[in-house]
Amino acid sequence: MKKEKEMNQIIRYFEYEHLPLQLQKIAKPICELAQKMEETLPDNAEKSAGLRKLLEAKDAFVRANIVFKIPTFSGGDAKEGESYVIGQESAL
Repeated sequence: MKKEKEMNQIIRYFEYEHLPLQLQKIAKPICELAQKMEETLPDNAEKSAGLRKLLEAKDAFVRANIVFKIPTFSGGDAKEGESYVIGQESAL
């Protein structure tokens, strides 16, 4: 196992403990995969590129499970300033 200083610096961005439990369930397996690739593959540009792309994927998966609030416009059934919630909560 590599020492912490020797590990690719991008690994720190895969941390998930600060996320709500629902999002940790999404991010944890990706973090584990990133750590496995860091430990297994030789250091080179392709490994760095792969880890960057995996990080982009993790971020997208987490965002896909976040409920967003969008400000409404006047008109329709909503009162001005109200928000609609879009997205759905995952049962992961």
